[in-house]
Amino acid sequence: MSTLATLTALSWSGELPAIGHFIKADRGRTAFMIVQVIEPKRPCGYVARFRCERHSPASLPADAIVHPWRWSKR
Repeated sequence: MSTLATLTALSWSGELPAIGHFIKADRGRTAFMIVQVIEPKRPCGYVARFRCERHSPASLPADAIVHPWRWSKR
């Protein structure tokens, strides 16, 4: 079993993605399938954390819901 990735959304417009949806950067080589959405219990510096499985963008089903992702500056 592969290790899950945790992506932190510092901001998000609209409704958060649901389990089974994908997030991917425009030029990304990896699509991330959401398996868990973790919202903070109290106000803090992020909107949500997504626990995700890594997938190749070429392997996504035709009917997959893919949300755009933008990586933060380091």
